[in-house]
Amino acid sequence: MNEIYTCSRCGAKMHGFLPDVCPRCGARLQTKTEPTRPCPECGSQVVMCEGCVKCYVCGWSACGG
Repeated sequence: MNEIYTCSRCGAKMHGFLPDVCPRCGARLQTKTEPTRPCPECGSQVVMCEGCVKCYVCGWSACGG
């Protein structure tokens, strides 16, 4: 099966396997084995990026700012 992954930061499409970082923007990407949780502000899926849990829908960040 050829899976397609989308970077939640820049929207880049990746086929086959999920790399550690997005080839377009360099964001750290979540793998399927990493647990995900909803954003406490808007309920959207959060991602681990640059060492911090972030929501790209509403802008919430576990690291503040």
